[in-house]
Amino acid sequence: MIRVIISKDKIRCISSFGLGFLLLANFYLIPWLEKTPRATDVLGFLLGVWLIWVFLTKGLKPLVLCIMGALAIPFILWGLYSVGIGDFATTVLSVRWLLALPWAYALYSLTYKPGTRQYLLWGMWWGAVFNLIVMGLQYLGYAEVLQNIGLAAQDSAHSSIYGQFRTPGMHGHPNGGIAVVSIIIPLSLYMVFIERKRLWVLFISLAILFLGGVFTSTRSAVLVSLVCILTVLMLNFKWKRTLKLVAMLFICGSLVLSFIGPPGGWNRWLDERNLSVNSSERFLSTKVSLALALEYPLGLGVESAEQQLIQHSSIAATHNAFTHTAMLFGILVSALLLVFMVYLSALLVFRLRNSWFIESILALHLLGLFFFEEHHNNPTFIILSCWLIVAGIHLFKYLFRYIGDHPYEKNLY
Repeated sequence: MIRVIISKDKIRCISSFGLGFLLLANFYLIPWLEKTPRATDVLGFLLGVWLIWVFLTKGLKPLVLCIMGALAIPFILWGLYSVGIGDFATTVLSVRWLLALPWAYALYSLTYKPGTRQYLLWGMWWGAVFNLIVMGLQYLGYAEVLQNIGLAAQDSAHSSIYGQFRTPGMHGHPNGGIAVVSIIIPLSLYMVFIERKRLWVLFISLAILFLGGVFTSTRSAVLVSLVCILTVLMLNFKWKRTLKLVAMLFICGSLVLSFIGPPGGWNRWLDERNLSVNSSERFLSTKVSLALALEYPLGLGVESAEQQLIQHSSIAATHNAFTHTAMLFGILVSALLLVFMVYLSALLVFRLRNSWFIESILALHLLGLFFFEEHHNNPTFIILSCWLIVAGIHLFKYLFRYIGDHPYEKNLY
């Protein structure tokens, strides 16, 4: 008999890749139900058990406990209250925010160590690719099959614009689907600028983003990704490398626009009437949702917030993740998310290396995405937001000790 022994390091690497992959390729566990648990829900529970085991056997630093406790309080209170009033949607969303906390600690722990960090980020990279594959299959007419096997939501939004079918992807809506795919851009920027991977990684990622934009006919995620790329290039400016990369991007972009056109076609980008109506709706929904958040600073819950928004604006979506979260769970929760994303994004100016660069570039990317859609309906973005808060608090401890290539490090436990 041949015994196969897998080392602990190998198990950690495989687990890291799997967590990263499932974070983005978040399948549905009971495909025939509209309101079904997802892969991240079960993994969040298992990671919660793991976190309790770590606390009992090794202990956690007081700062870690304070972070978890402070983030958990509003969602515990809203979860209990929503159970009492029968607001099922708020209960589910509150539980998902709570399950995101052990996810956040696990992701921070994995990115803290170079070995597991690479596997985690490559897992996320391939998870974005898998999202694109699902979109491609939907585009080819296999949408119902994908729903039946748990790779797409049963209540996916099916829409079209200028006669072109907009694929919803794995996450129920075209805008949400392409937003998840676009996460491949900050991941690739990290790999090119920090891990010194070849430029083909970034160009393949841009091709994947472009195809996702074609399948979904969306604009916001594409624009945010381009801003993200240009920001990183300018903050890491080196004459030879930067000019070479900008020239390659310009040439490739010009050829694609000349022969294929932008995602969704030129009408999608140049139709003044469509742009005017779309921007007016977004401005109105954001303005009204912000006003409601200020009027009800402790939140309204999902059902009440939706009713109030429709009543005041005749629009069902806020088109802004920050004002949406403020309406649901209170303005302090939303302000915390916004402050940490701005803070981490600003740290790009310091040109932080190694693990901290990925948190900063992800924060910049999510900051842009969140001003276009209410992405906190998606557990993937809930988890990413909590991860950035946990990482941001720890990074603050080391910021003023930063010297050279990496901040001062200590054991988390």
